[in-house]
Amino acid sequence: MANFKEEGEGLSQSTTFVEKPRTWNAETPHLYPLMLQVDEQFIPFKVGFRHVEIKNNQLLVNGQKNLY
Repeated sequence: MANFKEEGEGLSQSTTFVEKPRTWNAETPHLYPLMLQVDEQFIPFKVGFRHVEIKNNQLLVNGQKNLY
């Protein structure tokens, strides 16, 4: 459960901590279910965790070389 704070008209922000998340990549696209409630309406999402960076002219996804 995460609490949201208002950022302005129509915008909000939330932060939550996931200990040792299973990361998302093309070979193992692990997605977590997320349920967002707005008033009485529930909106389902699927979200994934990944870290993308360029290091030494190499594209890394979750610290691994991208083979594409």
